[in-house]
Amino acid sequence: MNKDKFNIVDSVKTVDDWNNIFEKLYVYVQSSQVKVHIYGQGDDRNMVIVLIGNAYKRSEICYRYSFDSGYSTASRKESLFELINEIDFNLDHLIGLLVAADYKERNGFYETNLYGFTIQRSNRIAIQTFSPFCLERLKPLKELPKKWTMAHAKRLVVNGQFDDFRCDGKYSSDYARDAEENFSRGPITDPLEFIKDIIERPSGWKCFIDEEGRLNIDCHDFNNNSLIPVLENRIKN
Repeated sequence: MNKDKFNIVDSVKTVDDWNNIFEKLYVYVQSSQVKVHIYGQGDDRNMVIVLIGNAYKRSEICYRYSFDSGYSTASRKESLFELINEIDFNLDHLIGLLVAADYKERNGFYETNLYGFTIQRSNRIAIQTFSPFCLERLKPLKELPKKWTMAHAKRLVVNGQFDDFRCDGKYSSDYARDAEENFSRGPITDPLEFIKDIIERPSGWKCFIDEEGRLNIDCHDFNNNSLIPVLENRIKN
């Protein structure tokens, strides 16, 4: 796995590690099995941490923790760095505090307070949570299914069991711009990024075999893609 592809880091233990997160806006942390996401602009920053160790497991969840400093006198970015300093820059220490905290239900969410932050815990469905560390859980296909599902399509693409993966057309309300960009037609050069989007936002996606034997992977009618299934092809994730 190319670590630069998904901003993969081994651990987060120093101020330089955190500065790297704020620069890249998100990282996947291998030792902790988490995704850290910084969002917002300028000094108005917030943080989300997702525990991704259960990714792709059926009937499991992944906890998502969002941080809200409220209306403190400091900027939200300053507040985050005050929190980071309190935990001595050690992400694993922060995760331990998040997991062990006592949460109270409020408006359908679970909340707690930590170093002046309101922490909101919510659940993500594990099969809709992407992790670059657990791709082996999406097993390669041993035979072509009689009836294709998106679960089959994800396994096929993740394991590289295809040829001629291409975008057949993307369509928006701006037809002139779409036409100028040739409707984004052409090879799909980053299959894992393609599947990551489907895993995290599965609504509207469908797949089927057409008369030419190509597997079509479409989102509604505005994002059309296809490939040739080749079970003998494999990549190692």
